[in-house]
Amino acid sequence: MKKVAAREGVDLFVNARTDVYLRSLVPEQLRVTETLTRARRYESAGADGIFVPGVIAPSEIRVITSSMTLPLNVLAWPGLPPSSELEALGVRRLSAGSAIAQAAFGRAASVARAFLRDGRRSDGANDDAPSFADLNALFRDR
Repeated sequence: MKKVAAREGVDLFVNARTDVYLRSLVPEQLRVTETLTRARRYESAGADGIFVPGVIAPSEIRVITSSMTLPLNVLAWPGLPPSSELEALGVRRLSAGSAIAQAAFGRAASVARAFLRDGRRSDGANDDAPSFADLNALFRDR
């Protein structure tokens, strides 16, 4: 795929994902080793980065980043250190995953329930919603 993209003049970044942590694929004491084994395989297959959703322990993140050449991408997850600490640990990318969309859908469901319950347009918790002008500005050509 990367060869085809390069031939077409597209600089394709392949961020290989491993769910060693997210899906508990190996016992806890083997997670770092298994992640690094997979990272090496992905790198030899042409990956440009590795995405390890579910890793949150700073000590494990440091071992992973210092033991491989691929940039590490992690997923925002309960217990994950703040972005400034992640940067110091060597993390190169922080992904929100589906969290922002889930929050938006949750908010929409709450407003819809309030409307269906008693015909109100909002349940009052949407006071920080952007105006139509603000929303339209997001779609203007710049």
